[in-house]
Amino acid sequence: MEIVSTTGDSRISIVPRSFEQIICVVYRNISTDQVFVTDNFAPTLVDDNIIAFDFLETEKQDINLTEGEFASFEIYGAETDLQKGILLYRGRIFCTDQDIIQEKDQTYDVNQGEYKENESDNEFIIY
Repeated sequence: MEIVSTTGDSRISIVPRSFEQIICVVYRNISTDQVFVTDNFAPTLVDDNIIAFDFLETEKQDINLTEGEFASFEIYGAETDLQKGILLYRGRIFCTDQDIIQEKDQTYDVNQGEYKENESDNEFIIY
């Protein structure tokens, strides 16, 4: 699963089933079922087996991806017709602006900024 910010462009790196010079990416918002299909483009080769591409802010807006939502993405080969294209990779995206650092035990908090603890001294009298 890829974790991306709600604003700005995000770089996604994957290991596909096979490497293609031209790919097509289909994004789908899980909550609203909105779909956005990118045009065929050449991915950035990061390593021998890893390709990278940018998930643009405009694409996030086109599928209405907001804080705490999931999206799925599928990467197809060079064919422009998705029925003929070869499925290279299928993945999920989680959209959040929270800092998630597992090494420091900072995890995603659903209630961040919404729940405030009531501090009390818990003093009571027993008769």
